[in-house]
Order: sequence, then C-alpha cells, then structure tokens
Amino acid sequence: MTCIVENAATDVNYQWSTTGGKLQGKGIKEGTANSVVWVAPGVAGDYTVSVTATDSKGNQASGQVNFTVLCCAE
Repeated sequence: MTCIVENAATDVNYQWSTTGGKLQGKGIKEGTANSVVWVAPGVAGDYTVSVTATDSKGNQASGQVNFTVLCCAE
C-alpha cells in the first residue's frame, strides 16, 4: 500500500498500524515509509491497515484499507 501526499511543502511522518498480520517496509519504525507491504495473518477474519500522514506544520490526513482473510495458508 502506498500513501500519496500531494503539495507537501515540508517533511512528512507516516504512522502505520494494522489490526492483525505484519507490516513490512523500509522506514516504518522511523516514520519515513510512505509505502508498506501487509502480510496477512494465518487466521481468517477482518483486518484493517491504517496510516496517518503528518507534516512538520501539524497538518494531518488519515486513511485505511479493510481486508477479509477467508482462509489460511498452512
């Protein structure tokens, strides 16, 4: 997933979270990752990946994507 920030005149911090599974990507812990890979958990269910982008002036925008895992890899 990619978070696109338009007209950013300052540095942007990205805070990613998920209700299950794992997020992978360079810069996630540092807040610099505008793109992540979500690795689904091994359990069926509904999951959400969320991101909040904040610039150095305090402007924020958030978004989320919902996923349903129907079956699991063994």
